[in-house]
Amino acid sequence: MRLNRLQVALLSTLTVLLPACGGIASKRGEDSGSQALLRLMDVSNGFGQLVPHTVQKLDAAGTPTQQVVSILNQQDIIDYVSAANPILPVPQFNPAPVLPSGAVGNHYLLARFTRDLDLSSIFDPSPGSMATAGLTGAVSVVAIDPVTGTALPVQGRAFVDGQTLGDTLEGDPPRRPMENWVTIDEFGSTIALDPAGQGFPGTDGFFVGSQQLVSSSSFVFVPDTDSNLATYETFPVGYEIRLRFTTAVRADNGKGLNQQVLACSTVGADELSPEVVRTPPPLQEPLITPGGGDTDVDPLTTIRVEFTEPVQPYSVGEILGASPANLSSALKVEFGPSSTRTDMPFNVQPLSPFDLSIYDLYPAFNFPGAGPAFGSCGTFSRVDITINPGQVADLANNPDPADPANYIPNYNILGGTTYFVTGEGPGMVNAPVTPDAVYLSRSGAMPGISVVDLNGFGQGTGNPSFIEGQPIEGNSNFPYNANVRFQTGLRPPLAVGTCTLDGGSAGTFFLARDTSLNDQVVAPPLVSDVSDMMLGHPLDGSFNNAKYPFGCLAGSGGSICTLDGLKVINAAIGGGGNTLNPVAPGGFQIGGLMAGYGNLVSFAPHPNPPPLSFPPLCVAPYLLGQEPTSIDHFGIGAADPKTNLLVPGDPFGDPLSNPPVPPSGLLTPEQNCFFLGPSQGQIKVENCLAYMIRQQVGHFLYVLDRQAGEVTVLNSNRMTVVERISMNDPTEFAMSPNLDLLAVTNQSSNTVSFIDIDPSSATFHQIVKTTVVGKGPRGIAWQPGNEDILVC
Repeated sequence: MRLNRLQVALLSTLTVLLPACGGIASKRGEDSGSQALLRLMDVSNGFGQLVPHTVQKLDAAGTPTQQVVSILNQQDIIDYVSAANPILPVPQFNPAPVLPSGAVGNHYLLARFTRDLDLSSIFDPSPGSMATAGLTGAVSVVAIDPVTGTALPVQGRAFVDGQTLGDTLEGDPPRRPMENWVTIDEFGSTIALDPAGQGFPGTDGFFVGSQQLVSSSSFVFVPDTDSNLATYETFPVGYEIRLRFTTAVRADNGKGLNQQVLACSTVGADELSPEVVRTPPPLQEPLITPGGGDTDVDPLTTIRVEFTEPVQPYSVGEILGASPANLSSALKVEFGPSSTRTDMPFNVQPLSPFDLSIYDLYPAFNFPGAGPAFGSCGTFSRVDITINPGQVADLANNPDPADPANYIPNYNILGGTTYFVTGEGPGMVNAPVTPDAVYLSRSGAMPGISVVDLNGFGQGTGNPSFIEGQPIEGNSNFPYNANVRFQTGLRPPLAVGTCTLDGGSAGTFFLARDTSLNDQVVAPPLVSDVSDMMLGHPLDGSFNNAKYPFGCLAGSGGSICTLDGLKVINAAIGGGGNTLNPVAPGGFQIGGLMAGYGNLVSFAPHPNPPPLSFPPLCVAPYLLGQEPTSIDHFGIGAADPKTNLLVPGDPFGDPLSNPPVPPSGLLTPEQNCFFLGPSQGQIKVENCLAYMIRQQVGHFLYVLDRQAGEVTVLNSNRMTVVERISMNDPTEFAMSPNLDLLAVTNQSSNTVSFIDIDPSSATFHQIVKTTVVGKGPRGIAWQPGNEDILVC
């Protein structure tokens, strides 16, 4: 018999209700070394466990089983939760005022913790706290209408170990004293010490679990609108009932709660839509931070979204740690001018595994920032966030009205928009790549990386200022690129930049700059220290715009002309200063590499780098750079006789002569005399010519960050973080001659760790072996013959 999600959840509820609201199997146990911390055990409404949330365990094939596990940490979400295996629904309150035993009685919420609670962090004895049931801001119980956004404190009474705030004010200033209303007698029965406590769950009759409600490590909330527990009441009908504990809740040892908690349920069937929380009237804007027109926002910001109830993580976006950043159908984050709007891919992570109502969105890269006032740069600083209706799913599991045999969650009904404006920040980076780049480590108060531009004619990020015939230090050198000045019909087309996003190089030997015109293109917090750097495999083998699903994984995106099979490294030695030519029939071919081999480190793209492109070529992987200049320009796959006019020559010019002489050629003595990029705009693969270089240009750049205790893997063109590999004490590293392993010394642990850096390997960017060596290893060298590694 096949069980639906509700039946599975009910089976787990039976397990929960029997001795202690906590009998569900857990994949991971408590950390015995941190028992001093205050941790949540569970939250129950008497009819089953509300928190931790539960999910079906997967078998070795990834198929959901009937075994139910509690979600205790973010890794459990990564390991188990998906659209095919959603989080199970939570139990609802009975519509009538009844106890778990079926006897009449007050509804209640019970939260159990690992340590005795500090009452002062929970109860507020001031007279004004009566409006919030005597609770501090660290604890709240509210009823929220998801459509209107109205959130009202639930009238009721809170207890810890049978104690509650009295109703009579005492002292000066007047305070509400703590009173002991309920206890457990010697026979294990719940009894009222004060007549006002009669009606507390268990005082009118025992039920399984009633003893847990009176404990110094348990919090209980009972709805009470008439200040009389003897009149049995339910929680408000038609609302989401939310019990929240923030990390300001403390244990008796002063330790705060380790993670925020939100338990949520309804009275009767949950038919309420999950919505983004709104600000109070009259604005009623979506509660998204930053948002609401915030200005001068850090371009490195994450975005926080709060919902009226716990929602399925996968319905918000790609879960952080489970999948690469991608676009979301629920939330759209976009920036850029109206003509070139750019969607920002992101990952999502709930604030806590115990609070699935608040999500942080992690953009795939930092926003451009306000940047200097060049042309249209400012328009990139506005970031718009759109909520799409009918996409965010809650945890409910209700019969589908159109097909009662099918069970579905509730979806959000309301849409909405908000925005914020970024201030200046580290900016976006589009730096030249090898062989036209030198990577410099910067130390001191602001450690990081700078890139020396050896090309001088690329269209990377930089200052777009340019005066014809007057080469000025710091202005753009890109307009002097001979292919920009004299060629027509190049594909993709090239044009002089107008913004720091496409301003271009300042010239040979200048430092590459970001969109904020900083010449330090990597800075904290991306890295804390740069002890060493090495280039690995080309990026395009892992990230390219080949037609879905071979490269671009976003929907049906990608180009058929960038498929691996069309990438053929095919060049011959020519003569003069422009020495690499297309192979003539029967001529000698360099290399003999298989089709699809990664971009050669000795072949520079044209321009180097290509400009950023809005919207991007692909969003998963995120390829914002334009493809290098195409090998054909007539369309329909016709060979093009155009020659690359950017050849070896005078890279500096003479700006002091009269009239000034601008730069006219490359520093390098050798350069391809033809263009190498893929064909453009074809819909049939037979119309695509073979090509030799594609996006993503650049290589994996491995940075040893000893202070952070990791090897940081960067995109050498965009300077974005690809991976962070935690190490014990990374001190120095060496790379194998065939680029398959990175050996890292760990001085404090007397070891050398080996990281797999082969993109085709199943253990790519994982530590595959650790070897114990002599005391305090620092220096390391890999013998070029690939036979020995020297450690000292």
